[in-house]
Parts: sequence; structure tokens; C-alpha cells
Amino acid sequence: AQTEELAGDIATAEELLAVLQTAELSGEAAEAVAGVVESFGPYTDAISAFIDSAIADQAGTSARWEDIQTANDITDGAVSAAKDILISESIAAEEELGDAIARTELISLLIAAAALVLIGAVSWLTMRSITRPVQRVKASLEALATGNLTVAAGVTAQDEVGQMAAALDAAQASL
Repeated sequence: AQTEELAGDIATAEELLAVLQTAELSGEAAEAVAGVVESFGPYTDAISAFIDSAIADQAGTSARWEDIQTANDITDGAVSAAKDILISESIAAEEELGDAIARTELISLLIAAAALVLIGAVSWLTMRSITRPVQRVKASLEALATGNLTVAAGVTAQDEVGQMAAALDAAQASL
């Protein structure tokens, strides 16, 4: 039962290492994971040998305790180093992601502000292109209402307001 439990524990750790090896790592992180993978085999061999000998010779097992401790120290060092490097790289990646998000937000705000300015300018120009000719036609009509037939609308546009102004100018000329 002890050896089955050990085999299960080893299989679980090997599965975790296999998943860790599929992660896209580079530099120190990749080296640290490789160190854990490299030390894991000798570690599990030492543990398995220790368990097997403990089952066979319980009295002699206490003499081999240092072998297990040595294998454990090697693996603990590799796991600890890998953990520290992975945490460090994870923090750096989080900071880089935060910076990228902040840059993206700033760029989005600048684009939105530029778009609002552009929409405002186009709206103002559109409004001006409509209100100026209408004001000229109004001034011509007001002059006509007072009997002054000399104030022309002076609108040269070809749109509806321009056509109305041309008709007004023609009516004034025929009066």
C-alpha cells in the first residue's frame, strides 16, 4: 500500500512537471524548470529505493536516512529556485501587462478626444455652410419687405438654399 501511494504521488508530480514543461518559458524560468525536471528523477529514485529498503530492512533504513535527505535537499533547492524565478517573471509580466493596458487606455482616450474635435469641427462647418446663406436670404427678404429691391441674396451655392436665393434674386430683378 505504501509503494502504491508513493507511485501515485510520483505520477502526480510528473504530471505537474509535464504541464509546467508545456508553458512557454525562456531564460532563467526555463532553466529553473529544467533543473526541477532534472533533479526529480534522482529524487524519486532515491525515495523509491529508500522505501523499498525500509520495507526490506527496517533497522538498516535509519542508516540510509541521509541519502534521502540529500536527494530531498537537491530537489528542494531546484523547486525553490524555480518558484522564485517564476514568481519574479510573473510579477514582471503583470507589470508589463499593466503598462500595456495603461498605454492602450491613453491612446483610446486621445483618439476619442481627436474624434470629438473632428466631429465638432465638421458640425460647425456644416452649420456655417447652412446658416450663412440662410442669413443672406433673410437679409434680402427683409430689405424687400421694406421696399428695397437692391439687396441681392448673393448666394452662389447650387443646393436648395442656393436655388431659393437665385429665385429671390430673379424675383427682385423682375420687380
